[in-house]
Amino acid sequence: MFIYWINAAVIILLACLDTMMQHRYSKFISSIVFLQLFGLLALRSPNVGADILGYIESFELSKIYPFGDFEYSRFEKGYLLLNKIIGLFASDQIFVAIIAFLPLSLFFITIKRESKIFWLSIILLLTLGI
Repeated sequence: MFIYWINAAVIILLACLDTMMQHRYSKFISSIVFLQLFGLLALRSPNVGADILGYIESFELSKIYPFGDFEYSRFEKGYLLLNKIIGLFASDQIFVAIIAFLPLSLFFITIKRESKIFWLSIILLLTLGI
């Protein structure tokens, strides 16, 4: 939980810094925030979170079954196809990083495009849950 609060504090400090610099470095600072959140999600232990072990188990199963077989799991076929493609070249930790990158990048793109107050939206995303 301590890392969570440190993460939120750093984002708030960067938001204040961006405001003091009159948003001249917004893209750079938002990139730092993205990398910060991505790093926490990508480097987390498989024991953190209630569902990550199930995703890793499905990923490991995708390596065993033939490429066209999607009946071995309850997950959607598109997700299983993604698992099989990632499984061709990646380990468990790389899988976790890729699966963290995809939704986080979509969140950031959407927030950047749709939000009038980018930093508030990021703080809400962080505090209300991903």
